[in-house]
Amino acid sequence: MQLSSLPLQITLYFNTYFLIGYLVSSVAIFVYKYDRLFYPNNSFLWDVSLLALYGINESVRISFAMRGNKTESIDPLLKGTILSGVACVGYV
Repeated sequence: MQLSSLPLQITLYFNTYFLIGYLVSSVAIFVYKYDRLFYPNNSFLWDVSLLALYGINESVRISFAMRGNKTESIDPLLKGTILSGVACVGYV
């Protein structure tokens, strides 16, 4: 019985490109806001650090989910699912 999922693998593959695009566009928006608009210094550092933590979390989540899907093991898939909840908080 095959436990790996091709649609999941395709989604995770394209999610890596979405993550890169999201991080690049967010950094560009932060730089624009810091340069052109009033942006408190302390707030800017918090936003950039939270974006970095989000990027790390999301890349680890994708890595766990891809590894679990390719090796057909539950443990990495479960870790990726748990990190999905943290990623949802990051999106909000």
